[in-house]
Amino acid sequence: MKRTLSYTLSEAESVAWNHADPDKAQRARDEIVERVGKQAAAEDCEVFLVNDVGGRELGFGITNPLRFLLKPMDLPSLEGLLHLGDARKTSHWPEGNPDYVEKLGLTEEHVPALIRAALLWADVDARPEGDAVYAPIHAWRALAQLGAVEAVEPLLGMLNTLNEQMDDW
Repeated sequence: MKRTLSYTLSEAESVAWNHADPDKAQRARDEIVERVGKQAAAEDCEVFLVNDVGGRELGFGITNPLRFLLKPMDLPSLEGLLHLGDARKTSHWPEGNPDYVEKLGLTEEHVPALIRAALLWADVDARPEGDAVYAPIHAWRALAQLGAVEAVEPLLGMLNTLNEQMDDW
């Protein structure tokens, strides 16, 4: 199982993260998330948390690992993945029922976040509770409906882990 990196903002980073100008705040958040994400990957971590100076988780959600992995701009569309319910009840998704792209307003811009969301399925400890547990499955189905070929390699990369877990999804 991969480890989780927990990163606490410095005072200066905290000021930038919470800047009054939304554009400046978003740029600062993007830069911090990119840097911390690269650090996490270098340390063989699949998941990273960004905390404020007081230790509170920031920006990506407090209760759900899927939510904190996504950039804030992705949340309005992708948060819907958490509320789609039991994936076993949506077996007609290849025919467009549900149509994830239309229902959630997904575009190619969402592909990187959808890939990160789908990869959470391999980390049993990172899965949310209740029906939200199926969000990674809905994410990979949405990737299929988008025709996101860039998702193939990362998703195939988690097959060994899923086989070890005897996961047949």
